[in-house]
Parts: sequence; C-alpha cells; structure tokens
Amino acid sequence: MDTKNLITFKTILEQGNFKKAAEKLNFAQSTVTSQIQQLEEELSVQLFEKVGRRMALSQAGKDLLPSIEIILHSEKIMKNYKNKNNELSGSLEIAIPETILTYRIQPFLEKFRHVAPNVTLSLQALNCYEIRNKVENGDIELGIHYNVGGYGKSIVSEPLGEFPLVLIGNPKINLNVFNFKKMHQNFDLCLLTDDKQSVYQKKLDSYLNKMDITLTGLMEVGSIEATKRSVLSNLGIAFLPRFTVEDELANGLLKEIPLHSSGHVLTAVHIHHKNKWLSPEMKSFLSLINDGI
Repeated sequence: MDTKNLITFKTILEQGNFKKAAEKLNFAQSTVTSQIQQLEEELSVQLFEKVGRRMALSQAGKDLLPSIEIILHSEKIMKNYKNKNNELSGSLEIAIPETILTYRIQPFLEKFRHVAPNVTLSLQALNCYEIRNKVENGDIELGIHYNVGGYGKSIVSEPLGEFPLVLIGNPKINLNVFNFKKMHQNFDLCLLTDDKQSVYQKKLDSYLNKMDITLTGLMEVGSIEATKRSVLSNLGIAFLPRFTVEDELANGLLKEIPLHSSGHVLTAVHIHHKNKWLSPEMKSFLSLINDGI
C-alpha cells in the first residue's frame, strides 16, 4: 500500500475538498483524484460519496479512518527512529484560542524554542469548539484550550488551570444605572466580543438569560485587542478572561462590572487524540506546560 495515497486521503479531509488538497500537496487535481481511485480499488471500497455539490466521507471512509491514521503515525515513528537519541527536530502543530496564545503561552513558547530550536512549530488561533473537533478528526496534533466538554473516548484531556472571567466597561459607566446583579433589566448597551461563539460568550449568554437581562446590541470585532479598544472607546461592554485585562483594570483604564453569583470560571486543558503518536517534540512541549499555563 502506497502511503502517499493515504496522505492524500488525510489531506482531503483536512482541507475540505480535492481542489484544496491538490493545492496543499502541490499536485494537479487529477493526480489527487487518481490517488484516491487507486486507494479505493486497493481497499475495494468507496471512500467518498457526492452529497449535493460536495464530496463527503462515506461510511466506509469513516470506518477506515482510524486505521489509516495508525498507519501514517507508524510511518512517522519509523522515520524518526534514527533521530531518537539526537536533538529534537521535526514539526509540531498546536491549536490555541487567541486569549491563551496572546497572553499565557508566550513564556512557554520561549522555553520551547530554547530547548528545541530545530522544531518547526505551527500555531493556529482557533475557537475552542473548532480545536476540539480538529483534534478529534486528527487534523491537529495538540490542542490547548478551554474545556468545552463533548469529548469522545478518542480524546485524552489533561487540566492546565482555572481562569476567572470578568465583565468590563469603560470607566465612565454608571454601575448604579447598569446593575447586572439585578434581575429583569433592559440595558441600552452594546455587547462587544471577539467571537460570539466563544465559550466565555456562551457563559455570559447563559447568565443574562438566567437574570432576564437584555442588551440592545451585539458587535463582533474580531480580536481581543480590538474588543478591549472598543470598550476603551466606550462602544460597549465585554466579557473576557480576567488575565487579558488585568493591566487595564489595575490602571483604571477599564472598570469591572459586578455580576451576581460565582462560577464565572474557565478551565484550560490540553488534548490530543489517543491514536496519535506522542512524538518527542510533543512530549517536550507538554513537559513545559503540565504544571499550568
């Protein structure tokens, strides 16, 4: 069995279609189609089927995916055997939410670059739910994110620490008028967010629903820094991990808006697929972060 065909199969899953897989692999699209046909003939199954205008993984493809991943990882282990006693090399792909990537992981990246300067490190800033799904599908080697639950038996998860959340506003905000500890309120305020599908946004939505508090607008501004600057400009309020705004709160540039009850906390975890080979590079990185981030 030609593992090149297996790599092409995996790349199609990662990229979403044959055309993007061909671009990623620097192949003609006809080459990708031919490799999949060869693989299907060899396995005597149909790996993809047309659903509407797109190609989707068939049930046979889903059933064979874990075995294909094992073969590819076994090949990687054998290729790296000769380097097992040498300094770290190879590559490592990690998916991290923007908050952790920007504000928490930097010191660990510096340490890793010091101990493994020859490792090619690929970092993707993704939504926590995307990270969970990409690790589960085998698209990413390592995920560091906030615990969103829904992990199947194929996922290995380890805690990395807990982080409180805080509702913030411009220092001019009148807390007597905008009292988020009182039920049944309708505030003329815009909610600012870097990602309306983020786990902390969902926590705030749950709180507002429970308290029967409604706001007049929602603005998705695309990044943590843009969200903070928008609050500084008095465009609205935001709900973020406290570590992202500690300096601004301490300097009086932002104001904390008290919330009723406790439990506004995120738990960070690192996750990987149980069938994924724990490479020396991954083990080295995990050894740096296992005491918390």
